[in-house]
Parts: sequence; structure tokens; C-alpha cells
Amino acid sequence: MPEVQLFVGGKCYEGWLSMRLTRSIEQAAAAFTLSFSERWSSERRPVPIDEGDACTVKVRGKLAVTGYIDDSNITYSATEHTMDVRGRSKAGDLVDCSAVHDSGQWANKGLLQIAKDLCDPYGVSVFADADVSKPLPQFALEQGEKVFDALERGARMYGCLLTSGSDGSLHFAEAGSKRTSTVLRLGSNIERGSRRGSWSGRFSKYIVKAQSRGSDQFSGADAATPQATATDPAVSRSRTLIVLADDQGAGDVLQNRATWERNVRAGRARKLTYIVRGWERQGGLWEPNLLVKVEDEILRVDAELLVVSATLILDGQGARTQLELTEREAYTVLELPPKTTSFIGESA
Repeated sequence: MPEVQLFVGGKCYEGWLSMRLTRSIEQAAAAFTLSFSERWSSERRPVPIDEGDACTVKVRGKLAVTGYIDDSNITYSATEHTMDVRGRSKAGDLVDCSAVHDSGQWANKGLLQIAKDLCDPYGVSVFADADVSKPLPQFALEQGEKVFDALERGARMYGCLLTSGSDGSLHFAEAGSKRTSTVLRLGSNIERGSRRGSWSGRFSKYIVKAQSRGSDQFSGADAATPQATATDPAVSRSRTLIVLADDQGAGDVLQNRATWERNVRAGRARKLTYIVRGWERQGGLWEPNLLVKVEDEILRVDAELLVVSATLILDGQGARTQLELTEREAYTVLELPPKTTSFIGESA
């Protein structure tokens, strides 16, 4: 079976010599680059792949991306022919294009309905693998706001992720919704590992402030200046950050926003990156939002971690995967683990 196949206009193109295909819980759209370079032959014909073409990418027979070609570049000489194509999943249009809605605002609607209203004009299906049914008191678009930006700030209020399916759909998901039995182990399948850390974006206290529409049960000062607080005990010195909520909210919704801000910043403060052999784990291709056990004595890790991004690589060194990992709690509204058990909670 061919390693990588690109399908455009009903035709299958194979023989790609290099590839980078990235999916991440921090990016709505999967992205890929494919290229080849070869000597001309009398049988060779130009490949009719143009920017804007609808496409799908399969890796070892498994569907990886459904979307569009963004860039198509061809270079030739008297003896050689080089081509590279870049594309993204359908959700790429949500990243690029403005949110369009008749009124630009919703009252007492859940995020799934808001997402369907915004994604339908761009032909992107939306699914909820996380609970986003609780109505938001008020949600309004900002002038010129992109679809993904609007939905991302909504997702922060619910404490969930936006991910792209291999079929081009958009999903609201909970962190670590799937596990793999494959173990990342030093001396086995890990070729290279690294850890990077920075505390410049981490704080001891997060105060989220918002304004909420009043009601008979919720009015006056409470409705005018609701706020929620989350603290990070791993940050030993006083560092406070005040965040203006992305939209109107109060109660659990606002508390979720505060906890989300703390956890994501804690997770981004320290991440692990591994290069592993091959593209596949037990059960399929490597993909984001998987929970995987890591055993690494050098980086002092023995824990189940969350795959933040997975990049499938094909080059002169063969087939490899670059994985970026952190604690699952970093993308939830759960409490952070004690710093004695969490590498993101260690002191600097």
C-alpha cells in the first residue's frame, strides 16, 4: 500500500517523497505539505493540481485530511521537475473567514447551535463530543471576527476543545477522550525527547470579570459585575492576572472560564516533545487528544499525558511522528494535580 496518497478531482497521486501533516487541539484545521522532486522522463506529464481544489489525504490507507489545496508550487528545469502542495482541512475556512449571521447575537442558546449557525455557510459540519448544551445568557459577534475566533472564545466558557475530524468536520471535545495502549518509552520507540518551560505567562491568581444580563433572580450589583477566581498554588510568589470574559456569563460558566485560563497557561508553561518511529500507534495513526503513557527517566516523566499535537513526517530519515504532550488537566476545568505528581506543577 502506498505510504501517502493525495486525491484531487477523482484522481489519486502517489510517489510523494516528503510530507508534514499536523493535527493539534490548539488549531482548528489540520495542515499538510507534500512534495516530490524527480528527473524528467518522456512519459512524465504535468500534475493538474491547483490551489483551491478539494482534496483528501490518506496515510497508509487511513483517511487523515479532508479539505482544500491552499498552495500549489511547481519548479522545473531541463532535467528536473519539483512540486509541492500545501493544504488544510475544511475547518481552514473557519480560521480565514468572517463570522456571518443576520443579527450577530444569540440569547439563551447553547454553543452547538451557535456553531452550526456560523459553520453552515462554509459547508462544515459540527458535532459535540463534549457537553456544550447549557445556554449562554448572551453571545455576540465582534465586528469582523473570524468564525474560529468566535467559537474558540465560546469553547473557553465551556472549558472544552475545538478539533478537526479527518472528514473535515469540527468537533467540540473533552480533553483526553481516547487512550492508546502504546507506551512512549525511552530506549524503545522514542528517538528524541525535549522539554521546554517558561513561567512568564503563568500567574498565582486569575480573576475573570464579566457583565451579565440581569433577570428577576439575578440583578443589581451581581449582574453588573460578576467575577470568578482561580488560583495556582504552584506559583509561589504573588502574580495576579485580570481577564475580561469573552462574553456575558456568570456562575458556573464564569468559573469555568477562570479555571480554563489557569489550566491552559499551566499546561503551556511546560510541554514535552518527542520524535517516535513510524506514524502509527496501537489502533491507528497518531493523533491529538489521545492519552498516552510516557516512561522517560531522562526527563523524569512516568505518567499518562495528553497529546496536544501530532505531526506525521516523511523525509530522508523515513517515517516519524513528532508529538507534543502535556497534562490532561491543562485543557480541562479540573483542578490541577499537586505539584508533587505533576511535571507542569514543578517549581522552576
